[in-house]
Amino acid sequence: MTGQLKHVFFRPSVGKHCGGPAFGVPVMILGESHYSEEEPDRDLTRKVVLQTIRGECDFAFFRNSATAFLGDHGDPRMPRFWESVIFYNYVQCLVDKEKRPTRKMWVDAELPFLEVLAMVEPSPRLVVVLGRDTWENTPCCGRDVRSIRSEGEEIPCYEFCIRGRAVLAPKLPHASRGFSPSRWRPVILEALKRVAGHEFR
Repeated sequence: MTGQLKHVFFRPSVGKHCGGPAFGVPVMILGESHYSEEEPDRDLTRKVVLQTIRGECDFAFFRNSATAFLGDHGDPRMPRFWESVIFYNYVQCLVDKEKRPTRKMWVDAELPFLEVLAMVEPSPRLVVVLGRDTWENTPCCGRDVRSIRSEGEEIPCYEFCIRGRAVLAPKLPHASRGFSPSRWRPVILEALKRVAGHEFR
């Protein structure tokens, strides 16, 4: 898989149990970018996920993302979660700390993202988009679909069409500061239900 991702710099982390019994379908968590002043490392995404699995780091983004899926079912750093999903950061170059991705960074990230959707195995059926800017900059290659209603709010959803496959993508806030896992868990459960065809708890 990785050898075919010609336009991707930060290789996605693909959990060894992705698509297995945890969620029944392959799920991707789409983050925004890596922030660092160090030399770029193509395996940075995988290394950060591995450190999270091992309990060597505890970034709010990863803790909140996992808790939004798992609820109160144990430590969100447990391997059963991060080894059951694909994690990919959209922007494919390092962003300086305290700065935001540039317009060029967003535009340059479109082709790598589509490449990942088309070629990563197992092929994701659900992409949970974390972050308003990430949502607004993903490419238009599908259609808007029925929103998810939660707590009186309509949560936008998009459906990417990749090689004839429909990939559902709901819009969630960035999972770092101010993110409430309990607020967004029902949205994730409804999205999982749509793509898998049954309830999750």
